[in-house]
Amino acid sequence: MGIFIAVVSAGFAVGSVAGGALTVLFGWRAVMFVNVPIGIAAVALSQKFLPDSGGWLKDRRLDLPGAVTVTSGLVLLVYGLTDGANVGFGALETYLPMGL
Repeated sequence: MGIFIAVVSAGFAVGSVAGGALTVLFGWRAVMFVNVPIGIAAVALSQKFLPDSGGWLKDRRLDLPGAVTVTSGLVLLVYGLTDGANVGFGALETYLPMGL
């Protein structure tokens, strides 16, 4: 747990400084692209260092109805919460999307 707290604290400190430097040097949009090289490096390194799954994933299929249900539910929840700022949280059209 101590290592976890140390890594989180270091990440917070480095991230704040790096984010501020990127914003000053390149503008706030540069902060959004920081994850692109990190993601590319993670994919490249995962091919080398992660073991093969052994084929147990071949029999598993995507739960498409479940994925659609979760996505739809989250979209309706976010829409209801966002629309509540416009029409008020006492209005029916705020709670109706969240209740479906």
